Amino acid sequence: HISLLKKYDISQVFHFAFVLGEIKDQRLPRAINIGGTRAILEAADQVKSVRRIIFAGSVSAYGARKGNKLYLKETAPLRADTLKYGINKMLMEKEIARLRPRLRDDLSLLMLRICTIVGPTPRTGGSVQTFLSSPFGMSIIGHDCPVQFIHEDDLMVVFDRVLDDGRISGVYNVAPREWTTIKRISKSMKKPILYLPYSLLYGAFWLLFRVKPGLKISENSVSYLSYPIIVDSSRLEKDLGIRFKYSSLHAFLSCARVLQKRMRKRDGVRDGSDKA
Repeated sequence: HISLLKKYDISQVFHFAFVLGEIKDQRLPRAINIGGTRAILEAADQVKSVRRIIFAGSVSAYGARKGNKLYLKETAPLRADTLKYGINKMLMEKEIARLRPRLRDDLSLLMLRICTIVGPTPRTGGSVQTFLSSPFGMSIIGHDCPVQFIHEDDLMVVFDRVLDDGRISGVYNVAPREWTTIKRISKSMKKPILYLPYSLLYGAFWLLFRVKPGLKISENSVSYLSYPIIVDSSRLEKDLGIRFKYSSLHAFLSCARVLQKRMRKRDGVRDGSDKA
């Protein structure tokens, strides 16, 4: 790390490398996720040209907890306790906070807590692909849980603005103001929605995760269908002058339509819009 930073006279470091998925044995993912974060911090601290490190955090670090209020601010506590991805993002932030006092004062740190990213870029097992592959939308009885999605194009605008404005540091939520629900998405996609008891869905995911290797959704995901993690990005909007092009629903649907066309093309189904 140090030799590369010095060789190319790097001034800003994006640290986005992270092991994803609900991997059963967390020893290796945590060694990579937390150990990698520590290595980046220590390397950047020793290279004077590096002025700032930008981290890709996640709103999942707040935790899908009963009693979560809508529009959590950056000062809300990190309480992830179910989804391994969220727990690891929380642990990453705690490691950064632990090491901060040891780092040089002129090394700026920026944490972007990003909501679920959607877009036409292929993501195996992503939320849109998972939704399209199911014959129905799925939700918990009594919980039409709000969700936020950010379109990858909007996220690229955030990255560009962040790089251009070297003064930005600290923690920022990154999500459009508007949230949506599985019910709204299902209705927009003309797909039926299936409501299940929490215990039944939890048990089904528990079994599937253990008998189907490679499945990215485990029983720990069920809490995210029950309790909202909706964040307030007004600080980001104010400090960077950001106005997102896509709402959560628009971001999801625009991605879904692109993926649907790809799936039809792959399966040899001609899209009516392709007629001459």
